[in-house]
Amino acid sequence: MFSRPLGAASALVAAMLGSARLPAQSIWQSDRSVALTAENDAFGGSSDSSYTNGIRTRWAFMSWNKRLNQVASVLSLRGLLDKIPPEFASDRTCSLVGGRSDRPCGFVSFSVGQTMYTPSTLFDTLPRPTERPYAGMAFVTLGIHKPGRRISASTELLLGVIGPSSGAEATQSLAHWTWSTTSEKPQGWRNQLRNRAQLGIINSYAFRPPDHIAGIPFPGEFCLKGCDGAYKDGRVFDLTATGELALGTHMRRASAGYIGRLGIGFPDAPGVDLIPTTGIDPSRVARTVWQWIEKYQPWFFVFYRQEGRHVWYNAFLEGTPADVGGGGWRDIKSISPRRNVGETTRGFSVGVSALILTYQKVLRSTEYTTDGGRHTYGSFTVSLSTTGSATR
Repeated sequence: MFSRPLGAASALVAAMLGSARLPAQSIWQSDRSVALTAENDAFGGSSDSSYTNGIRTRWAFMSWNKRLNQVASVLSLRGLLDKIPPEFASDRTCSLVGGRSDRPCGFVSFSVGQTMYTPSTLFDTLPRPTERPYAGMAFVTLGIHKPGRRISASTELLLGVIGPSSGAEATQSLAHWTWSTTSEKPQGWRNQLRNRAQLGIINSYAFRPPDHIAGIPFPGEFCLKGCDGAYKDGRVFDLTATGELALGTHMRRASAGYIGRLGIGFPDAPGVDLIPTTGIDPSRVARTVWQWIEKYQPWFFVFYRQEGRHVWYNAFLEGTPADVGGGGWRDIKSISPRRNVGETTRGFSVGVSALILTYQKVLRSTEYTTDGGRHTYGSFTVSLSTTGSATR
């Protein structure tokens, strides 16, 4: 089921990295990470309804060159962001293991994932026009990410498929048969959205306010020893504005919001699954408590995120062009999507050296009339980063 998206993504990766003349060994010698994210409504305290399950594995490699910088500037609209007044714009540095670098840099990521949506009950074998349809999507993404002191920009190209080829029915049935035996068995997947290939681009932005706005101090971040991006900064608090623009055949939306983090010694990067600024120094030997802290670098933070979205099109509610005719979803649905949606996220993240565990609980407002599609789900992410030989 993944063969076509994987083949297309592999060709795209080869074209980008090949045109940049980037040796394969340089990727494996750089800082890198692998992250596994599992999302399920059961993690948030609710039963199967709306967004019911998602899983994603991502590999990221800290590697950058002139060609990647040009591609990132075009795809992420970074050229426009660089026209922002100097006190707000990025100083073109980025976070590496152990602190910031004075040269432009970033990282490349590759991910594989699956998402699924269901109506409020799984017993009914007939379509439910007054609720959202069964829908699943399998996808792969190729991402290029450009961190900065003030502004960070990420672009992900998505290739996927909505419909039976996504394997969502088999995934949910297997989950209920193995570890959720008391849950009702899904009966309506025969009515899911039909097969349709998907293509999209998702641009994400993070903006850290300057220390002063119009001459007035602004507490956008606070560290015990100066916020230079290193572990010993003792980062305690930061506030980051966020934005996202998704343009694709499955989703077209724009969002804006903020995330506040409070903790001690946590990484500078505002994302919860990015390559962290902390790393392992294998030459250290822990003999005292402080030496143990320096070696294993434990940290934590709690966070609160608020976001508003304007959604022009959502295939998981409205169906795709494949769902026209023959009693397809677009022929029978009697729901209308809400174009403005709010989302609140609360959670925490803990790390020891380069191992990170993050939990988030997401509350999303109703997505269609009348009062349907409210999401409440939880998300766990486990991430492991390693320091490549090229940066030691």
